[in-house]
Amino acid sequence: MPLDQMVTSAIGLVLGILGHTVGWPMPRGGSQKIADALAGYLHSLGGEIMADRLVESIDELPSARAILLDVTPR
Repeated sequence: MPLDQMVTSAIGLVLGILGHTVGWPMPRGGSQKIADALAGYLHSLGGEIMADRLVESIDELPSARAILLDVTPR
């Protein structure tokens, strides 16, 4: 169901209220800090993040144990 429907929005509201009452952790500085920490950890292990790069063939990429790609359906 769409999140703007009464039932689904009510569930989200209840979960948010419960989170505040029982102390769900919230990152200081927002959720971007989680992504920054994960990227920093990857870099500390020797990993590299490449953004905005068009890859037309897997042969264009350097050899690696793991490669993650964000691809379009087409």
